[in-house]
Parts: sequence; structure tokens; C-alpha cells
Amino acid sequence: MRRWLLVLSLWAVAVAWAAPSVQTADVKTLQGVLKSHRGSVVLVYFWASWSKPSLRSLPDLAALQSQYGSQGLQIVGVSSDDAHTANAEVLQEKVNFPTYVETGNHQALARFFSATWVGQPGAAFIYNRKGALVHELHGRQSLKDYQTVLAALL
Repeated sequence: MRRWLLVLSLWAVAVAWAAPSVQTADVKTLQGVLKSHRGSVVLVYFWASWSKPSLRSLPDLAALQSQYGSQGLQIVGVSSDDAHTANAEVLQEKVNFPTYVETGNHQALARFFSATWVGQPGAAFIYNRKGALVHELHGRQSLKDYQTVLAALL
């Protein structure tokens, strides 16, 4: 019995170690994230596990991070799920970029990113190397759509 408990404990530690870290974030945290990545092109993507189109974008975004990360692209994911659900999706979709779970006032967060965006998943906000918002994309975008927009900035 002791061995079985030890095996289970070690397995749980291994799974926790391998799982990507999903952190919580409010407006102030995301402002800091954007500021810390000045000098890079930053794509902030809002998603949720219950929004299948936004969830289907995660593998494309991971591919973009792999393709353009060395050229200065930093993708940041923001989920409206709870941390456990977001962590499970990040692990399943093999997300290779930092992901946050939104906390605090959802409307304030939406207004920070856009005066017209109401906070629905599937929105991407792209910032140039100087930290200025240059593109706002809503709804499912293809990998090629993202590549076209990003190529001009990198």
C-alpha cells in the first residue's frame, strides 16, 4: 500500500511539473505583461473552453509562437475559464505561450483592450514593438491570416 501511495504521489508531482503554469491576471497584471514585452510584437488572444472556435485557434497560435518567437513574437493567452479548466486545455492543446486566467472586472478588462469590444472569446489584439495596438481581430482567423498580419510587423 505504501508503494502504491508513493507511486501515485510521484505521478502527481510529474504531472504538475509537466503542466504549463496558468496564472491569474486582471487589468493591472496584463498592463505589466504588455510593458514587459516592449520591443517584441505581442499578440494577446482571449479564449474560453466553451467557445469551440476560440479553442480551435490555440494550435495555430502555438505554431505561430514556434515559427516567429525567435523573430520577436510573444503570444499571450487569456482565458475566461477557471484555472483548472484553463490548465487542462493548455496541456491538451500543447500551448507554448504564457496563459492567464482573467480575474476582476471583465468589462474593465474588455475596455482596456478596446472601446468597442465586449469581451467575447476569439479576439486577438496585436501590439507593435513600441507597445501600440495596431490590429484588433475578432472571430476565428486562419493561420495564414495571422501570418499575413504578423509578417508586416516582425
